[in-house]
Amino acid sequence: MSTLFHTYENVRIARPADAVWTYVSDYSKDTEWRTGITEMTPDRDGPPAVGTNLKEVLRLGRKEYVTRTVVTDVGPGLRYRFAGEGTSGAVSGERIVTHDGSDASVLTYHVDITPTHVPLGLRRLTVAWFRWSLRKDLNRLRTTLEAAS
Repeated sequence: MSTLFHTYENVRIARPADAVWTYVSDYSKDTEWRTGITEMTPDRDGPPAVGTNLKEVLRLGRKEYVTRTVVTDVGPGLRYRFAGEGTSGAVSGERIVTHDGSDASVLTYHVDITPTHVPLGLRRLTVAWFRWSLRKDLNRLRTTLEAAS
C-alpha cells in the first residue's frame, strides 16, 4: 500500500533571485547540491520549458533509483512544476524562487512522493528522513551560492 508523502522546505539565500533561478533551473547543477543525485539529464537544452523530459538517477547506498519526469508548468515568475514516476514511485513538485530583500531570495521546494514500497511502520521515519535530506540539500545549495558571490 502506498501513501503520498508531502515535503515542503525553503531556504533564504543571500543572492539575487535571478542568480538563484539561473542555478536551480540548470538541471546539471542538481548533482552539485542534491545528495545522491548522479544524473539529471533533460531531453533539450536550456531552462525549464513545458514538455521538457528529465531523467534523474539517485544513488542511495548500493541501489540506484531512476525517475523520469516532465515539466508540466512554468511561471509565473521564477517557478516550474514537474511530475513523473520511476523505480521508487510517483513524484511531483515545484521549485519557486522569490525576491526577499535587496540582494536576497527564497527558494521553495515542494515534493510529493508516492513510493511503491514503504511498510506502514516505516512511513513516519521515511517522511522525516526525506524532509531532513531536503533541508540538508537546500543548506548545501545556500552555502554554494553564497560562496560564489
